[in-house]
Amino acid sequence: MMDFWKKHVLQNQPGCLYISGMPGTGKTAMLTEIMRLVQDDVLALKSHTVKTVVVNCMSVKEPKQIYTKLVEELRPSLKTPIQSDVVKQAQELMNAKKNVLNVVILDEIDSLITKDQDVLYKIFEWASLPNSRLVLIGIANALDLTDRILPRLRAKNCEPQLLNFNPYQVSEISSIIKDRLFSLVQDPDNPSGGPVPEGTAPPLIMPMAIEFCARKVASSMGDLRTALDVCRQAIELAEMDYKKKLNVLKEQKSNTTADTASLPAPVVTVAHVSRVLNIVFGNSNLQRLKDLNLQQKIVLGVLLVMIRSSTTKANKKDVLTVGKVSKKKNKEKTTLFRSSN
Repeated sequence: MMDFWKKHVLQNQPGCLYISGMPGTGKTAMLTEIMRLVQDDVLALKSHTVKTVVVNCMSVKEPKQIYTKLVEELRPSLKTPIQSDVVKQAQELMNAKKNVLNVVILDEIDSLITKDQDVLYKIFEWASLPNSRLVLIGIANALDLTDRILPRLRAKNCEPQLLNFNPYQVSEISSIIKDRLFSLVQDPDNPSGGPVPEGTAPPLIMPMAIEFCARKVASSMGDLRTALDVCRQAIELAEMDYKKKLNVLKEQKSNTTADTASLPAPVVTVAHVSRVLNIVFGNSNLQRLKDLNLQQKIVLGVLLVMIRSSTTKANKKDVLTVGKVSKKKNKEKTTLFRSSN
C-alpha cells in the first residue's frame, strides 16, 4: 500500500488500487495510517498538489448518486451548481487542473454494484485514461469483485492493482490485545514505553482469557474489532461482578475499609469472556447462516418460500426438484436486481 501511494500519489501518476479483505482486518485503518505517515511528504510536493476525497459508498442511497457526491466534494466552491449531466461534470472536475492530482477513496465500493455495473466500470476507467488526474482506491470485503463483477476491466486494460488483507490469526489477535492492555499502564522501570519484559502478565485480563478470545474470533472470522469489543465487554462484566461483591461485603460487615481493601482487584477470567462470546456469536446455527454469501442465502430463501407454498388443499406436498428451485431462484434474483436499481 505504501509502494502504491509513493508511486502514484507522490510521483503524480494516475492509477487504481482495489483493497479487499474480511471485515475487521484493518483495510481502512491501514490506509488512514499510510495517509498520516506521508502527510508531510504530500505537503512538501512542488510538482503538483494532492486533493483527497473519502466517500463511504453506503452513504449514498443508490449507486448513481456517487457522481453527485463526487461533484460536491470536487467542485471549487459551494456556489458551483450541479449540472444535469452530473457524470460529465464529475469527470471534468477530476481533470480540471493538470497540477492537481485527485485521490478518491471509495470505502464499501461494492455498494455501487448495479445490474450492468455501469457505475463501477466508468469510475475504474476514469483512473486508466491516458491524461487522467485521478488515483482511485476502492475498498470492499469481496476478494473476487474485479473478476466476478467487473470481468471486462482486464480486456480494456483498466484492471486495478489488487491488495488483499487476510483474516487475523490467533497469535496476531492475542498480541494486539496484549499490546492494547500494556498501553493502559506505564511501567516505572520502563517509562519510555519500550518493549515489555518477556513473561510479564498483561493487566485486567488473564492470559488464558485472551487466548480463548483470540482462538474463538480467529476461528469465526478473524475480525479484530470483534475481538477488541469482546474484551471491552468482558472488562465491563468483570467490573460489574466486582461491584456486586463489594456491595455484599459492605452489607455484611461493619468494618468496610478492611474488607474492601482485602478484596482482590477485578480481573477478566475465561468465564467472563465466555459469557460475552455467547452473546456476540449466539447460536452456532445462526452464526453459520450469517456467514453464508448472498447466493447461498437466496437459495435458502427460495427453498423456504417454495416449501411454504407447496402445500395443496388436499394437504399434500409437491415434490421439489432442482429445476423448480433453479427457476424460482433466477426469478427472485431478477426481482432483487430490479429493486436495487
